[in-house]
Amino acid sequence: MKEWSENYYSDSDVRLVCDEEDLENYPDAKLMGEVKLSDYLPEYKKIQYIYDFGDGWIHRIELTDTIDGCEEIVPLLLSGEGDAPPEDSGGSGGFADFLDIISDPEHDDHHSMTEWAKEQWWQRFDYEKSAKQVKYALGFQ
Repeated sequence: MKEWSENYYSDSDVRLVCDEEDLENYPDAKLMGEVKLSDYLPEYKKIQYIYDFGDGWIHRIELTDTIDGCEEIVPLLLSGEGDAPPEDSGGSGGFADFLDIISDPEHDDHHSMTEWAKEQWWQRFDYEKSAKQVKYALGFQ
């Protein structure tokens, strides 16, 4: 297995993309709609997921541990951090600008950016809420 680099754009064990247009840029990738993460985990520990739609988002998924003999079939979110970007925020550079603006109430665009974020249903990361959403999204109540 390849060593994991701190560079998000480095090679990974498996590369997954969200739509067919991204396959043009990453011909070695697998289309996410045709596979499940369980098709690759735990064999591959480091997965690169490209969610582009013009903004160039690249995510790392890293399996850090498995639990032998676990009887539970419920998916669990064990940890998380950081706020997710609102849709159409302009890639990582646009998201960085967004965070700067909403963190500064004195910024000229603070009010309009905050209102725009509400329209996008953007929220700060909340572990408890996210853990419940993972279970719900996968059909577990």
